[in-house]
Amino acid sequence: MDEISGATPGASGRDRQQMLRLLADQMPVVIWTTDPDLKFVSSMGGGLPLLGLTPDRLAGMSLFEYFGTTDEEFAPIAAHRRALAGESVSYQLAWSNQVYSAQVQPLRGPGDRIEGVVGVALDVTDRDRAEKELKRLVALLRSTLDSTEDGILVVDDAGRIVTYNRRFVEMWGIPEELVEAGDDDKAIAYVLDQLVDPGLMVTRTMDHYAHLDTETYDLLKFKNGRVFERFSPAPSAPGAERVRVWSFRDITDRIRADEERSRSLSLLEATLESTADGLLVVDTDGKIVSYNRKFVEMWRIPESVVASGDDARALAFVLDQLKAPDSFLKKVRDLYDHPDSQSFDWLEFHDGRVFERYSQPQRVGGATIGRVWSFRDVSDRLRMEEILRRQARTFEHMFDAVIVTDLSGGILDCNPGAEKMFGYSREAMLGKNPEMLLSPAEERDKTAKMLDGMRHTGRWQGSVRFRRNDGARGTSETVVVPHSDEYGRLTAAIFVHRDVTAVKELERQLREMQGNEDSGMGRG
Repeated sequence: MDEISGATPGASGRDRQQMLRLLADQMPVVIWTTDPDLKFVSSMGGGLPLLGLTPDRLAGMSLFEYFGTTDEEFAPIAAHRRALAGESVSYQLAWSNQVYSAQVQPLRGPGDRIEGVVGVALDVTDRDRAEKELKRLVALLRSTLDSTEDGILVVDDAGRIVTYNRRFVEMWGIPEELVEAGDDDKAIAYVLDQLVDPGLMVTRTMDHYAHLDTETYDLLKFKNGRVFERFSPAPSAPGAERVRVWSFRDITDRIRADEERSRSLSLLEATLESTADGLLVVDTDGKIVSYNRKFVEMWRIPESVVASGDDARALAFVLDQLKAPDSFLKKVRDLYDHPDSQSFDWLEFHDGRVFERYSQPQRVGGATIGRVWSFRDVSDRLRMEEILRRQARTFEHMFDAVIVTDLSGGILDCNPGAEKMFGYSREAMLGKNPEMLLSPAEERDKTAKMLDGMRHTGRWQGSVRFRRNDGARGTSETVVVPHSDEYGRLTAAIFVHRDVTAVKELERQLREMQGNEDSGMGRG
């Protein structure tokens, strides 16, 4: 160090200098000295080659020249100036693609006089890069934590809060200063009043802390209806730092949506099961997606067949029931080949049953994902229609006049016998009150009284005096009976009039003849 201090070295001084240089050359450092004018006196160390320098190459060059600046506030120059004033100064400098951590201090000679500056610089490029990468990763992690929808809380095994994200604070409504204090027990105490069962949360939390090596999951229910999922994974590797990472997810909306979906599905299933139609839904791969009980009953298919989900198997089972199985299969295959087509047809069974079959594509978001089949047993309806047709033919050919009215007396229909008897066309009578057909001599509100009698006894019968359209008058024997729908509800009244005018006239004439005989008139 005699050369560094400016003294003339002796033999022992040269040995120390050589030892110093030997040590410096083995280390990734740069050691230098300057004079009071900030000119380099010496330089050595294993770090010189990275700067493109050799030992003592800078001797005589000033710091201003080396750094190419006149700025006295430039960090290295400012540090050297402070060292000349007696300070020990540290600074960091990025130079020549490297990063150095440097320290300079006064170089003192005899009498403790400051004769220059001695400096040491250590290459910390790798450390600096590692620190910057660590800071980048920490910033990325923080950004990720603050952008996630989950609330994150990290607690060490001593119950201290290590870190948390903004979402955690928002979800729990905990004051910022409380979580910043780092006391997990206080944080837990603050939120207990929000929970439906605070005791359960405390018990489970204590159990979790007692078994840090296990994964945990539970649900937290709040008094205001919110529900949180709470999850904590097991340590990622043996020997990992014993901390508990808590993840909280607000699933309130999801639970409400699930409940609403469950209610909708339940309603849909109840609707499907209560309908009179048999329903079958098949996807585009030929798999049975859904069906109702009525479908199974109508087709008499074993539950195991439809439960298998194989539509081809279900089709094969029902073919023997049909009168035209080939036509049935052809229609099915044609619809499967044209998934956007609709269809309506009839299916006749060997046992006399008749089904209406309707099919349309099942679409989601405009895309066809399957096909819905609807079957309706119309056997009874067809038989009823045939009965009604026969009755209609009888109605049309009856000699008696038949008039059908609503319950207030408005004429709904009549047969040709009524047109002939009363002299009015069917069109002229529709919508009118039967009072138009009665004789002026008939009692007032006769029709209403006839309807009232029908309601009370189920039938009204009696003689009615009527007047034809041409003014002629007559008498009918009339019966009024109720007409009910399939549920037994009264819907109309049927008036059956039999014209007995000629019979009444003959009876009158007969009475007159009998009266004359009784009085002796006509005797010889």
